[in-house]
Amino acid sequence: MQRPRWSIIPPVILTHPVLPMITSRTRRNTRSERTGPGIASKSPAKAARAASGRVKIGAAAATLHTTTRTLTFYEDEGLIRPKRTPRGTRLYSQDDIKRASIVQTLSGIGVGMQRIKQIALARQACNSGKESSHKIVPMLETLEHELADRIAKLTVLQQDVRRGAELIRTCWYCTRKPSRTTCTVCPVEASLDDSLTARLVWDPDRGD
Repeated sequence: MQRPRWSIIPPVILTHPVLPMITSRTRRNTRSERTGPGIASKSPAKAARAASGRVKIGAAAATLHTTTRTLTFYEDEGLIRPKRTPRGTRLYSQDDIKRASIVQTLSGIGVGMQRIKQIALARQACNSGKESSHKIVPMLETLEHELADRIAKLTVLQQDVRRGAELIRTCWYCTRKPSRTTCTVCPVEASLDDSLTARLVWDPDRGD
């Protein structure tokens, strides 16, 4: 007599130790396919921050190649106004980062912080576009003239430094001690007047 085929899963398979592992893995895969990669792990706050384009202070500082302390100083001075989460985390927009960038540049070339604040905060204290224009344009024109003068001086200095490097490069293979008393035939000695930078590098007791 032919034995009947199983119409259901045999009891021995249901109790097999591997089956629960396979079933659990299958359920996890099904959830991943349903939610998509990375969606389940991203919190609503992170998703909202990513959508707005805002970044935390560490990322903003890294973008500007500066420190978080510098950014908080700019905020204290009223130059940038990052938003805060309910827990107090600062979130910087691209506008915040761009404002911080020009503040950083102006400060880096020697423009005082009080002057930067004067330029940055003047408009919001005015009652009309006419008033703000008449107040801010002279500030910027004065700054432009100062920058033009500084650029001209820096250009001259750049040329002098370049000439100094060219002169001192003539000693590239010299084996004598670098002193005017030990190297009386130094070619740089006769050309020091061509570069103030070279004169700065050379012996202070030249005697002329």
